[in-house]
Amino acid sequence: MLSTSETALVTKQFTSPHLAIGFEVCVPELFTRTAQAVPDTTAVEFGDLLWTYENLHTRSANLAHRLLLQGIKRETPIGLIIDRVPSTIAAYMGVGLAGASIVPIDPAFPSDRIRYMVDDCGIRLILTN
Repeated sequence: MLSTSETALVTKQFTSPHLAIGFEVCVPELFTRTAQAVPDTTAVEFGDLLWTYENLHTRSANLAHRLLLQGIKRETPIGLIIDRVPSTIAAYMGVGLAGASIVPIDPAFPSDRIRYMVDDCGIRLILTN
């Protein structure tokens, strides 16, 4: 449950169409800044599972590091065939932290559709769970 002040913050500040963050800041950078500013705050809650921003950032950064070690370059398209579970968030953020491009692929798609997406997007690596 949100407190009165938290509710006001969410309903007023975060829903404002004029939230100025600047175009020079991307989502992975905002994520890193948030993890540094509030590392012990819950970032992911899924059933009984709770991940703090620090935990989520560590998981994401580890994936980004592994991708870079494999030679993934900036804007390399990475396919994500992942069910909607907490590790999905870490995968999305890890690909972003590596500077690669995310190509979400629904695991329920027919195999010929997935093959077309892989070929059309030039995907060289697919992450799955």
